[in-house]
Amino acid sequence: MSVSGDQILPFFEASDRLRRVLAKTTTQSSAEAELTAIERKMDSAMLGKTVSDVMITEMATLLPSQTVHDALQLFQKRRFGAYPLVTEDGVLAGVVNREDFYDFMKREDVSVKSTLENIVQYPLPIVPKDATVAEALEQIVRSGRYKCLVTDANSKLLGMVTLLDLVADADAFGDQS
Repeated sequence: MSVSGDQILPFFEASDRLRRVLAKTTTQSSAEAELTAIERKMDSAMLGKTVSDVMITEMATLLPSQTVHDALQLFQKRRFGAYPLVTEDGVLAGVVNREDFYDFMKREDVSVKSTLENIVQYPLPIVPKDATVAEALEQIVRSGRYKCLVTDANSKLLGMVTLLDLVADADAFGDQS
């Protein structure tokens, strides 16, 4: 499909989400080369580990029943880009990122007392706890994200794996000299 710039520009100006979706599409098209480049730099022992060996387990989470005010307080204390939404029993219900949260706050029907149940969910890849780092890395890169969530067979949130944490490990990121 072909659309002129004059026709599509108003949509881009009005929609942060549309801009992000198109940016993600561009990212996905270069994923194969990016994945290969990262894998070549990483130690094979690290790529073979399970995500449960390398995941972050201390995360800032929110409940869908919490309010905008609660989320704002958490955002001030724990400055992350994304916050998993979990049920009372720890089952993953979604992810809230700051950009979508700010868009949610702009809605006319939302106040500081509104709960997070109706917020737009931020898509992050999810991998099982026994997935390898290589499998998680592939999910991360192909999704155009920089992290993935780790769950058990019952969708209970166990942790998070971030690309930054994987490549920051000096032993895992091979010596390129």
